[in-house]
Amino acid sequence: PKTGQCIISYKGTSGKDEWEDNVNGLVESDTKSQKEALEFFDKYARRYNDLVVTGHSKGANKAMYVTIVSQYSDRISKCACFDGQGFSNEFLEKYDKQIQANGSKITNYFAENDFVNVLMKQVDNSKQVPCEEFGITNPGQFHSPNSIFKRDDSGKTEFSFNPLEEKNQDMELLRDFVSYTMDHAAKKDLKRISDYIGPIAGEALGVEKTDKKNIGKLVVKDPIVFLKIRKMLGDYSKDNNLNRDNFNSLMNQFKVDYKSSQIIDKAKKEIHVVDAVVIKPASYINNCFDKIKQLFGGNSTGKNIQIDIDNNYEASRGKTAMNNRTKIKPQRNVSSATQEEG
Repeated sequence: PKTGQCIISYKGTSGKDEWEDNVNGLVESDTKSQKEALEFFDKYARRYNDLVVTGHSKGANKAMYVTIVSQYSDRISKCACFDGQGFSNEFLEKYDKQIQANGSKITNYFAENDFVNVLMKQVDNSKQVPCEEFGITNPGQFHSPNSIFKRDDSGKTEFSFNPLEEKNQDMELLRDFVSYTMDHAAKKDLKRISDYIGPIAGEALGVEKTDKKNIGKLVVKDPIVFLKIRKMLGDYSKDNNLNRDNFNSLMNQFKVDYKSSQIIDKAKKEIHVVDAVVIKPASYINNCFDKIKQLFGGNSTGKNIQIDIDNNYEASRGKTAMNNRTKIKPQRNVSSATQEEG
């Protein structure tokens, strides 16, 4: 009360809807959660002359959002966030003037191997600070809010961190690919990717008890998105003269323990992410979806999705697929019994 300063902190993603909202940020200038964060901020901001906003992950994105958008932005002295994801092209275009006025107030600290801050685009005139990681025992902890805080010899957390002079170039490859996709994919394709990934993220990460069958249904619901993403990855690789070694190096960043190392090594053998621009033959794609169904317990609709390559078909939803002339044929499956994990 004496200083007139208020600190507003936003928590990270909570629940299924917010995971879907995270992905909506790929194509929307203002998501539902961002608007709610702004409403909360403005309710209290008018009472104080000095405001500091902070948050982790989605909370960091909300903190950055209100710093740019709020009518009380001039009262914000600092936005200090952690591991926050970026914004859509629509946001950057809509709020260009506000970004120029308030973006420099933002500092986003992130673990050098964090995989969330590289998603979408950060505000140009903000400060993005990579930090050394501590106490990492599995890949998920790269995004832990306390992964950048120092540990003493006994393992006790110290509330200080060690900024690094350079970013991890392997993780920057992921950032660059996401930006490339945002800039090169048609808006309708980005929307379709968002609509595809959002529910999967919500079901996989936003519910108390994950149902692998439900995830499996969502994964095979729109297989053409799988092809579009893979095609975009091929284009990106060709345009930037990348090869399999570049992507293997990125994937190796997540080899932290024995289990994660086994998973990454298996993935590198089975998924050749940078073979060529041309999509693999139908047998390859069908094999991918067979593995998905095996992993998640089959397709409860009793149908088996088969993808055929046919040069006589153009891309359109539900009928034919992609510029590479792919069409989808649902076929009756003799059995949709649950299979063991592979």
